[in-house]
Amino acid sequence: MTVADNSANSGPAPAPAPAPEEVGAMYDRFGDLLAMVLGRSALHVGMFVPHGERTAAASLLGLSGLAQDRQTAYLADILADGLPPDPRLLDIGCGTGGPALHLARRTGGRVTGITVSRGQLARCGERLNAATGLEGRVDFTYGDVMRLDHADDTYDAAWSIDCFPHLSDRPAGLREARRVLRPGGRLLMTEFARRGTAVPRRPRRSPGCGRPRRPPPSPRFSKRSKKPDSVSPAYRT
Repeated sequence: MTVADNSANSGPAPAPAPAPEEVGAMYDRFGDLLAMVLGRSALHVGMFVPHGERTAAASLLGLSGLAQDRQTAYLADILADGLPPDPRLLDIGCGTGGPALHLARRTGGRVTGITVSRGQLARCGERLNAATGLEGRVDFTYGDVMRLDHADDTYDAAWSIDCFPHLSDRPAGLREARRVLRPGGRLLMTEFARRGTAVPRRPRRSPGCGRPRRPPPSPRFSKRSKKPDSVSPAYRT
């Protein structure tokens, strides 16, 4: 597997990406706000329209949580297919820990989750302590995918849900993910944004959008009839 950076040939120069410390600081600062808006299930794009079914939700926050849980389960089913017994798995950008716990239950494997947010790491610990049946099978640590502190050929598979858009050097993250995967290992990743510099464009006017038209004249009423004496041609039928 070869990872090349072809960004120089893809148009305008991309905007500067945040450093891992800046990403972590953002989640530390706004983690509670994100939980109020998105729910506490996870921190990734959700599957709001399930395949072939509808699930009722009492609130928008509940709907967001259901959508994220549904997306987590969908991705876990994909990654679980074909894994060896007792697999070692890496969750890159584990957020608040929910997807890693689900992945461990779904696959029966051992999952390591990494994040650059100290606040998320604390929340991961709380969720792990509250979980049952996962003793010794899930651990969370502070880690940057662009500089992984893991040995080569450690994991059977890895996933990264909505994490790579935050990376300042995506090819480095992919190379590191490949390095820690065993031969034949798989990487599942999702992407929700395209980073770049916006090209300014002049707003386009719709046909007929030019000088504002004068409003049509109001009909004139006589005192005696209370009915219009004359009507503008535009109002005649």
